[in-house]
Amino acid sequence: RDNNPDSEMDLNYLQYILKLAKKSLKGNEKFENHNGKFALIGFDSCMMGMLEVCYELRNVSEFMVASQGYAPIDGWDYEMILKELIDQKGQLTPEKFAKSIVNSHIDYSRNYKAGGRAMSLNCVDLENASKLRKSINN
Repeated sequence: RDNNPDSEMDLNYLQYILKLAKKSLKGNEKFENHNGKFALIGFDSCMMGMLEVCYELRNVSEFMVASQGYAPIDGWDYEMILKELIDQKGQLTPEKFAKSIVNSHIDYSRNYKAGGRAMSLNCVDLENASKLRKSINN
């Protein structure tokens, strides 16, 4: 457990870094095909699937995959995640790829469930983050 890390990144700084990355990709055809946003951002860490994170990243990415709770220490099974992408020859929409990450996580986390640990992973369409915030404020 590391309760006193040497560095940390808050949401404002993460958003700033991603906006800089967006700027550097301006003019890249694949990037511009997604309205100047990243197609998908995934967080392989605990509690990044909260509304606050979704809202802050709404102008940076189309979809986000993250857990609202705890994530396993050993992280995602990237081999399984990338296998789906490779099997589909990279022809997955961002939404389908995000959902395939969640589905592979479900299969991967079955062993944790047997040990009494619950896992969660969500696919979020960030287009709806502003609408959700407005509803909550109302």
